[in-house]
This record gives sequence, C-alpha cells and structure tokens, in this order.
Amino acid sequence: MTASDDIHEASSEAKIRSQPPDVIVSVGSGDEKREFMCYKVILSFASNYFDTMLSSSMKEGTSSRIDFPNKDPGEWEEFYEFIAPRKVGQSQPSAKIHSGNVETLIPWFHEFQINYYLQDCDVYLS
Repeated sequence: MTASDDIHEASSEAKIRSQPPDVIVSVGSGDEKREFMCYKVILSFASNYFDTMLSSSMKEGTSSRIDFPNKDPGEWEEFYEFIAPRKVGQSQPSAKIHSGNVETLIPWFHEFQINYYLQDCDVYLS
C-alpha cells in the first residue's frame, strides 16, 4: 500500500467547481487510522460545529486538518455520506437512514449538532 492509498477522497465522484478537497480528516489510530480528503465548505454548511472549528483560529482551521483518533473510520465514511452530495448540485444525499445504520449515526449527528438528521433518526425509530 502506498502513502496515496492511505488517503481516501471522500467525494471522489465530483469535485466542487473543479476545486480540490481542502481539509484532511484523520479518523482512528494505529493500523486502523485512515485519512479522508474533504471539503471545508461541505463540513461547514452541514454543521455549526465544523463551521466554528474551520472558520476560526482553532488549529483545525489554520492547519486544514481535523483529527478524530478515537473514532471509527468506517463510521466516519458512513456519516460523511449524509452530508456530502455525491454529485455537485444534488440536493439530497444518496445515503438513507435504515435499521443497519441508525444506531451508529445517532451519536455522530448528535456530536456534530446535525439536528435535521437526528429528527430523521427519531422518526425512523418511532
């Protein structure tokens, strides 16, 4: 595996107006650690948590790197599917809440204050 294989472009099907991803999100630790190339604008629009982090003088905003060493890379990938449209201009994500992912996603949506998906999870579970 090469170093470039370790970095997964989270939205590989389309770039935003031909701009390359501009933030690395590192998830996990040790052999399980993976790095995802993401877009600040997508993260910021999806969540006030990310918007504050990336638009301030916090280290993540100045370094263009976000580290989540205690999180699962597979879960991040699934979470990011909900906030990153697969095609530019697509209004809805391709991901859907279902019995196989609802329990995994609730803590992510809660931590990153994505209330509209938390509501969808509540509706699904009721």
